[in-house]
Amino acid sequence: MSLVSNLFIIFVAGAVLLYYLLPKKMRWWGLLLTSYIYYLAAGTKYFPFLLFSTIITYLCGLAIEHEVNQDKKKAKRYLIIGLILNFGMQILLPLGISFYTFQTSGYLLDIYWKRDHAEKNIFRYALFVSYFPQIL
Repeated sequence: MSLVSNLFIIFVAGAVLLYYLLPKKMRWWGLLLTSYIYYLAAGTKYFPFLLFSTIITYLCGLAIEHEVNQDKKKAKRYLIIGLILNFGMQILLPLGISFYTFQTSGYLLDIYWKRDHAEKNIFRYALFVSYFPQIL
């Protein structure tokens, strides 16, 4: 979906409308849904990468946080595994998808360096990774 098309303007208007129609506690679900619809509308070819990257970095983030204060070597192993899987997928994909690679890698590094905590809710983390307006 082109960012300068009428379809995109209609999509954004629908996303905003959905956001305000939902109860406050449910709004982030609406954002996740519209973000996934946006990426699926662009083509299903790279959507599995988005899901794979989300799941792998979510699990690695939890593992890093669990180990970072107990066993720094294990935490570093989880960090390296997450980074290798993330950047390994990048070799198979076009450069444009690298935004996700760097965003999710930064998330893992922030947890490892204790700048942030791992998100416990995988769906909230999925929204962080896939939120479509941040691509603009």
